[in-house]
Amino acid sequence: MTADPKWLHPHWPTELSAPRLLLRPVETADFQLLRTLWTDPEVRRFLGGPVPADRLDRRLADAASQRGHFTVVLTKASQAVGRVTLDPDHRAAGRAEVSYEFLPAYAGRGYAAEAVGTALHWCAQVAPDHQLIAVTQAANTRSRRLLERLGLLDTEHFVEYGQSQVLYTTAPSK
Repeated sequence: MTADPKWLHPHWPTELSAPRLLLRPVETADFQLLRTLWTDPEVRRFLGGPVPADRLDRRLADAASQRGHFTVVLTKASQAVGRVTLDPDHRAAGRAEVSYEFLPAYAGRGYAAEAVGTALHWCAQVAPDHQLIAVTQAANTRSRRLLERLGLLDTEHFVEYGQSQVLYTTAPSK
């Protein structure tokens, strides 16, 4: 279970609208989506691999109570296709880390950029004192391009979990 983002308490639960998407808090009805995301080798390729079966049930049990965790739903089809999370960054106090996972069938359509951009904008509004970051493996070129398209800056390279990582931060406010 991630640390409770107390800075989100006054703003949670919430739903966020994007042109083609709805970001809403995770519900128990989303557990099949989460199970698929967490066990799919393609989705988890740059996230340490599929979640082991002995940890999956615990993650699912905690999923619906997590502040800052959104299920991403296509508004026209009412189809859940991914998730976006905003959590306290375990590397430094006062930072919020965005992360995301989408079903492979929905890759390459701009949904991740739309959802992550919406979540980042919302977080900047409700928690302006928190620096927003994202971390991805250096080898994950698709994710790196997405973060750069959203205006995040490549600010640090390091090794974590045995892999070369890149830390992105939002541009400083003017």
